[in-house]
Amino acid sequence: MALCRHTSSLSLFLLLSAAAALAVTPAAPRGALRPAVSRPRLRHFGQRSEVLVLSADPPAQRGAVRSGAAVRSAATGALLPIWLAVFVQMVGVGINLSTLPLFVLSLGGTPLQLASVVSAFSGAQMLGGPLLVRVSGRVGRLAVLRCCLAGNALAALLTSVAPGYRCVALCRVLAGLFAASVPVAQVAVTDVVPAGAATSQALSRVGSAASAGIIAGPAIGGVLGLAARHLLGVPPHREARAVFAASACLAALVLLATMRLLVRWTALVTGLAVVVTITTYAVFAQQFLGYGQPQLSATQSGGAAVALLMQLLLLPRLMSAIGEARSCAAGLVVLAAALASSARVRTLPLHALLFLAARAGLAVAETANVALTARHSRPAERGPNLAYLQSFQAGCRVITPWIANYLFSLSLGGKYGTPGALPFLGTALLALLTAPVPLLLQRRPTGGQRQARREE
Repeated sequence: MALCRHTSSLSLFLLLSAAAALAVTPAAPRGALRPAVSRPRLRHFGQRSEVLVLSADPPAQRGAVRSGAAVRSAATGALLPIWLAVFVQMVGVGINLSTLPLFVLSLGGTPLQLASVVSAFSGAQMLGGPLLVRVSGRVGRLAVLRCCLAGNALAALLTSVAPGYRCVALCRVLAGLFAASVPVAQVAVTDVVPAGAATSQALSRVGSAASAGIIAGPAIGGVLGLAARHLLGVPPHREARAVFAASACLAALVLLATMRLLVRWTALVTGLAVVVTITTYAVFAQQFLGYGQPQLSATQSGGAAVALLMQLLLLPRLMSAIGEARSCAAGLVVLAAALASSARVRTLPLHALLFLAARAGLAVAETANVALTARHSRPAERGPNLAYLQSFQAGCRVITPWIANYLFSLSLGGKYGTPGALPFLGTALLALLTAPVPLLLQRRPTGGQRQARREE
């Protein structure tokens, strides 16, 4: 139960982060007489709202004529967060289809009470869908899709700690009220894509995203349940709660991604990794490896030397060959694999080699993320943006030591798998989930390209 509470706390932390970021994100501009989809703005990182207007206005009124390929590329970039939001919300629906019945019965519910829980979701969806579609016409489609993701995450979070079937029913009502991602996405597609065959194709992709989520949801729920049992030591009667809490984390992560807080989120994960590999690792090595001050100092010096070599020798060549985004993703994958392995392998020198590999992956991911920030900022804003990124990462390190050390204390008894491994495994999981995030930046124009478009 303690692990479920902690996972729920992580979900709540992600939701609060998204809410805080949403509060400082300016409202998107709206066209008075013609449909337009406004891309979200990312304050401090040089992205300004780009309005894709596909109307019958003459080119002189729109400033410049875009080629067909440019329009299709812009439409794809605008629709990507829409498809992603639909897919993730339907993954949550798929998880509920496979996990909810047994969960309600395990709480002492009867088949009729299970039927009332299922009906509560459908009734709330019937009422909430038309209302949210109408609201999206006033505040923006993407803003309402974000609200749907937030509602889905909050409902899953509350379900994970529900004491009885009545509370589960209330959570399903909340989920149903915000289960409007598909109709809102369909309306958004008609706003972005010109009428004709392109509209039909885009609408079919919305349906495909929804179907893919339904298909993937039960499988993801099963994998999460197995991971919770075998990796984290969650008892079988707590697996469903862990699955719902992980589903809330996934929805909150995608909510952050659709808000384009990509470099900030990567900075948060690398900041957590810095704390885990320095502060938490010192306690871990002293207690489980028998390290004293000389061994710990040598290990940390070796990690710093490996990071320096990666930044000076390998990383420039790597970014020239595959780009900043792929380099950042590769660093995150190496960090996740090495950090998770080093927490479970405690035989020297293999453990030391895995720790050094984790530090190498962290150095690559952190530096490549800084390069991404510079690349996607306008020239005049690169300096302030880099300063904001460092400030944000420092702010994250105010909170992350408490989380990492709490996880370490929680796992000392071995109740949740290998003793002392929980903060390393949790950070590795976050790094692995974050690995696709930098790749989303590849589809976006750089700061210099956006400035050139405005000058044209």
